[in-house]
Formats: sequence, structure tokens, C-alpha cells
Amino acid sequence: YRPASSWNTSYVSWNKRDKNVAWKNAGGDWYDKNGVLQGSTPYATFTIRGSAFPDNRYYELDVTELVKEYTSGKYENTGFLIKARNENNNYIAFYSNECGKETQKPSLNITKKVSSENIPVVPEIIEKITLNATLTGAIDNRLREASPDAVYQDSTFIDLGGINDAGYRDMMGFDLSEFNNTTEVTSANLFLYWYYPAGNTRPDDTIVEVYKPASSWNTSYVSWNKKDKNVAWKNPGGDWYDKNGVSQGDTPYASITLKGSELPDNKYYELDVTELVKEYVSGKYENTGVLIKARTENNNYIAFYSIECGIETQKPKLQLEYLI
Repeated sequence: YRPASSWNTSYVSWNKRDKNVAWKNAGGDWYDKNGVLQGSTPYATFTIRGSAFPDNRYYELDVTELVKEYTSGKYENTGFLIKARNENNNYIAFYSNECGKETQKPSLNITKKVSSENIPVVPEIIEKITLNATLTGAIDNRLREASPDAVYQDSTFIDLGGINDAGYRDMMGFDLSEFNNTTEVTSANLFLYWYYPAGNTRPDDTIVEVYKPASSWNTSYVSWNKKDKNVAWKNPGGDWYDKNGVSQGDTPYASITLKGSELPDNKYYELDVTELVKEYVSGKYENTGVLIKARTENNNYIAFYSIECGIETQKPKLQLEYLI
């Protein structure tokens, strides 16, 4: 059905369509294909028999007429309201956009016919669809200068900067294997949740920077001195390339500044790593993850939560927007 009005994904519920704004009808207001409010003639329908088992595949609904009404401007695009004709002893579930697997997310396939004297050979084109994905860090490790051979893969935090004349850096990796060189990444942002030093300022600012590790590394063995079992970094603390392709360069792919006078405020901070992720997804470079460090490492120690922190809303995450 066509939702009768716009709705806010941050507040929509059975009773409300926006903050402090109720539906006229609990469970949602809609128009059917004939323009009848709360009508019963859907734009699209299919039947899944009670005797049928879920078979882990896509099912298709022809929403051509509704999408035409939206794209023509006849109606405001208010999305879809999906419901069962009756709601008793017939519960089922489909994967959502947040399921984490591109091959199982809802998808909308649109074919647009074009007619032009200048392009008579092309009867139709497929429009690209913008999709979003949120990935949590598959692996992360701390690098601690004061314990250069120690492996920190299970810490509940990642840290960087410097304290007591010792530096701290981090390695992080995300699985991008579901994307390939046909995927057009339009944005990629790394989110880190800042929580330490709680209630304390720092003598110096912490400029957080992201670089491309120069080679693959092993989460079971990586440390300040080594990238794998019995394999040392060329440079203690990690080998990297900067945005300009310079080994151990100082032009990061992404950077944010946390002032020494600022207190940790228990929220996410964002680093725009679009260019680096594009290089990985396109196949230009092997996906070696990210090396995160502070520009200077003295009197500016801070910590973010790691993938092992145990709380989904505080873990590092990579948010992608891309076209297919």
C-alpha cells in the first residue's frame, strides 16, 4: 500500500508516524491502488501458503504502478507499507536492510524505458540504485610501544596518542568481500566511539589520522614490532602509505582533531575514508584495513571502544553508501 503521509524512521511505530505525531489509524494510514483510504486493493500482492516452508530466496512484488506515481510527481514518495491481508496465525519474516548480507537485503529493481532519435539502438536502461551498508570491524588490534612484542587482539578498547613517553596505535580491518569493482562507492565513513580519559582533559590535542597499512597483517600476531609471526615491520609501530602513496608519509586519508581541552562525550566521531575504501573495492590495492594513529604521540592519550567491547552501539563501524 501507499503510506498516506511521510514518516520518520527514527520515531515511526505502530501508534506514531513521527515524534509526538500519531497515525490516524493505529498500525498506519495508507491508500490502496484505487486511492481509497485504508482500502483493501493493494498495489501488489502474493500469497505464501501456510503449508510452504521458508526457502531462503527472494519473492517479487510488482510495484510498477506505485513507483510510476512517485516518479511522475503524482504523489509524494512516502515509500511502502507492507502488511498481510489478515493478521492471525500467519507470522513470517524477511531480511531487512540491516541484515549485513547484500544478497539478502530488500532490493528495488527499476527498468526505465527511453526513446530518443539520437539513441535508437538503446531500448531501455537500468537505473542505478543507491544502497547503504553498515559493517562492524571484523578485527582490531592495539599496538603499544611500551610493550612492543605484546599482542593485544582482545582488548575492549583501542587507543592512540602518547603518555609517559610511549606511543599507542591501532590496526583495524573490515570485510569488503561482498563488494567488487562493479560497485560504485559514493561515501564511506569510519565511526569510533570516544570514551576515555573520562572526565579529564589532556595537555595536548589529539589529531586522529587514518593511513593504509603497507601490507597485510595477522591479528593473532601483530604488535608494535611485528606484523605476523616472526615477521617484523620495517618500521616499529607499523608500515603505512599515506593518501599520496608515500611510504610513512604524513598526508592521511582522513583526520579529525580532538582538542586537549575537550572531555570524552561518549559518542561516535566520524572519519571520511571514502577514497581509501574506493581503492580497496575497485581492486586498485589489496584490502589491508586501516592504521590509526595520532599525528603526535605525547601527552594526548585517548581511547575508543573496540569490536570486543560487547555493546553494539559503541563498536567501531564502517558505513557505506554505494550504487548498483
